[in-house]
Amino acid sequence: RHLEDSGIYSAIFHTVAGFRQYRVYDTWRQRWEEFKAWTDTQHTRHHLAGEFLFTTAPGLLLEIAKMEHRTALPVAVCREEEHFLNYRNGAIYQYLLSKNDMDYRWRPPQISPIQYLLDSGFAVNDNILSQMIYVTEEDLEILQEYPVDFHLCLHPRFDRVWELGTAPALIMRNKGFNLCLGTFAEHLDLRKEMRSALAEYGFNPEEILEMATINGAVALGFDEQLGSISPGKQARLFSVSHSSAIADPYKLIFSNARLVALQ
Repeated sequence: RHLEDSGIYSAIFHTVAGFRQYRVYDTWRQRWEEFKAWTDTQHTRHHLAGEFLFTTAPGLLLEIAKMEHRTALPVAVCREEEHFLNYRNGAIYQYLLSKNDMDYRWRPPQISPIQYLLDSGFAVNDNILSQMIYVTEEDLEILQEYPVDFHLCLHPRFDRVWELGTAPALIMRNKGFNLCLGTFAEHLDLRKEMRSALAEYGFNPEEILEMATINGAVALGFDEQLGSISPGKQARLFSVSHSSAIADPYKLIFSNARLVALQ
């Protein structure tokens, strides 16, 4: 609730999990009752989202798709995800067994995570797909042709720290997707993610700055309020000492220099 009182714009995605299809009704009813307690404010919007494709039952993902216009989902996070969707065994299968959450009646669709997302009708009007490490060019072309918006959120530093792999960011950019920059958990430092993106993806600094600002605002539905320095928008500005040795603003942003917010 501190976000609602802080003046910071935020979109909060309340995740729904539970892979056993026969528990969908009870799981959805409980989660929906909890979700209804939250109301949107001027600065905060609430949405429902699946936890992962492999931890959220198809019935739950369909319920989300029925009522949401914007959602978020990690997709193609690890190689084991596609293996599970094709063979119903491996590390993810063991993980669901360990949680007593495996549905033995579920049959693997034997397709890629992207194809599973689309063929099953889980997509909504605006979809934020995060991670997207193990996707093929064919997967991205399928997303391109689908008649809804997909915003792809990348996390280069987080992915490197956790040894997840590297997303095909250049191909995503060349396909025209709205690329955003995100971070996770104990790694909540977007400037470090920006430096990692500069080193790993081959983008220029201006592209990465857009990923961290206006592109993210578009993905979250706040681009009319923030994300760029424009008349009528809110902006958080930073000052640079005249004694600074850094003259290039991009070098400053991508450096370790401490930025001081203007009051």
